[in-house]
Amino acid sequence: MIELYKYISFKEDDSMEYRRQLIAERKLYFNKACRFNDPLDCNIASWERAKAALKPARFFCLARSGCDDNLMFAHYGDNHRGIRLKFVADDEQAICDCSVLALGRSVIYQHNVPQFESSRAHEFYYLKSISWQYEQEYRVVATKSANPAYLDTELREVALGARFDMALLPTLKDWLKQGGHKNVRCVRAVPSSSFLEFNYVSVNV
Repeated sequence: MIELYKYISFKEDDSMEYRRQLIAERKLYFNKACRFNDPLDCNIASWERAKAALKPARFFCLARSGCDDNLMFAHYGDNHRGIRLKFVADDEQAICDCSVLALGRSVIYQHNVPQFESSRAHEFYYLKSISWQYEQEYRVVATKSANPAYLDTELREVALGARFDMALLPTLKDWLKQGGHKNVRCVRAVPSSSFLEFNYVSVNV
């Protein structure tokens, strides 16, 4: 089993529909590499030949256990006003039986760009500078336009950021109900005795 985390904003803006689909319809949304916050991501000059060997792709990005929770909430969770979704996927099944979340792979962090080899062309989608290692990123890559759904058992926890607007909690509750999620719990970040991390307390949903 693999634990995966998705940090997202949760506010009433133009991107709210993507969040609704992610939770209420269990549909993953995939971004193009040109929208990544790292302009060098999937844009390695010495690896241009990889593009010719690979199909155009879109990405659903998550974090693995061990990521810097505080920084991830700050950078991807709207400065702690958003939420963190925790998924648990079974990556020990045969590939034909795995859910879409279990078919991803971890990003490879490097100090220096490795020399291109045609047999490693697929790594073009997973190579990043070690400066991003705090994310412990995990990517699901799609080469088709469909937005696949994850299983109703895979979302296990929703964590509200320390600055989450509790007036939006009824909306979140409705989406969780619509999504038919099983065994999901809700927690909220509260200050701890450490500068580096939060404690999490239960929230009724």
